[in-house]
Amino acid sequence: MTIEMRKQYANTILELFAKDDNVYALEADLSGAMATSGLKDVLKSNYINCGIMEASMVSIAAGINLAGEFRLFIHLDNLLLDVHLIKYLYHLHMLNYIAF
Repeated sequence: MTIEMRKQYANTILELFAKDDNVYALEADLSGAMATSGLKDVLKSNYINCGIMEASMVSIAAGINLAGEFRLFIHLDNLLLDVHLIKYLYHLHMLNYIAF
């Protein structure tokens, strides 16, 4: 059986959160389009909808990471952000997964 990528993305985050409550999901107001609206019911305060502020979302992710050992997942719908900044954060292991 084939599953849509967006549903698999949400399922994977739920599976990881079930094993580790340090998983955070950051959204850019796209939970309906990305099938992640159910995440907020399970992740509670570990689910952050940043609104349509992708640059701020990266800053929020960096701040959460500085607070401790957290696994961050960010979904971005566009490439308005400087891709080099995102790659930099990823290589610093501040982000575990980036979906475009």
